Amino acid sequence: MAVRGELFDAHKFVPQVIEQGAAGVLSELDPPEEWSSLAELQSGRGLAPAAWIKVDNVRRAMALAAAEVHHHPSRELQLVGITGTNGKTTTAYLVASIPEAAGEPVAMTGTVEYRLGQDRNKAGRTTPEATDMQRLLRQRSRLVAARQ
Repeated sequence: MAVRGELFDAHKFVPQVIEQGAAGVLSELDPPEEWSSLAELQSGRGLAPAAWIKVDNVRRAMALAAAEVHHHPSRELQLVGITGTNGKTTTAYLVASIPEAAGEPVAMTGTVEYRLGQDRNKAGRTTPEATDMQRLLRQRSRLVAARQ
């Protein structure tokens, strides 16, 4: 996924990721002029040439692709979403404490930390990228399956 951020433009790293074996690029931009030669790098490894998929909204496409890659883990879980201006973190901790008190593993993302069962990691960003969220949901789904 080639996303333009405030500090970095992932398009600058496209040659490197293709060289490392990425199957393609998802972007809001047209492919650069040198794309055909980059895409052919895969052919030398016996793989299909890398694809460039242009989309209208790369973040939406990234969310849909991540859900598909991880086989839609949210469909297997009981979820709570919390929105609003104030009190989200407090509410998330209160809600998470209920299944935890019943001995159920909880996954939670917030501005302070990302939790998966007993594992806690400092939040790298306020809202995780779709790819990170789907990975976390899949890990949570595996936790539930292992308990059954």
